[in-house]
Amino acid sequence: MIDVLPQLDGGCVNYWEAGNWGLNEAAPPAGPKIAPLHRRVHLHLLGRSRSATSPALRWGEAPTFPDFEARHRWARANQRLDATECGAVVARATALLHEKYGLRPDQVATGGPCTACGYPTPLDPGRTTPLCSECRA
Repeated sequence: MIDVLPQLDGGCVNYWEAGNWGLNEAAPPAGPKIAPLHRRVHLHLLGRSRSATSPALRWGEAPTFPDFEARHRWARANQRLDATECGAVVARATALLHEKYGLRPDQVATGGPCTACGYPTPLDPGRTTPLCSECRA
């Protein structure tokens, strides 16, 4: 992200495995969840910049997230990276996985731009063209 997004110049990236919202009783399927059966790797990558205006992303402080029920309202105030920006991040991360960390091509998920919206999308088993979950819905 830092290598390819100009808005992060001089900034940093916070990352961690999360996914707590998937265990919320209101998350599909509705009801109580048994963690080993419902948790999935959910990696947050948050570009951090001194010029951030969101109180949830203040420079020098830990980012904060809302409760599950407020997630959509909270997200409306944020601007998504566009398909080109996301594609640049995926391409750079893929290159680093191969060049710096020595992963073979079969060790990195394949995919491409979603055929409907253009966002980078992993290729689901059994599909020949990528289609993101938002466009599938």
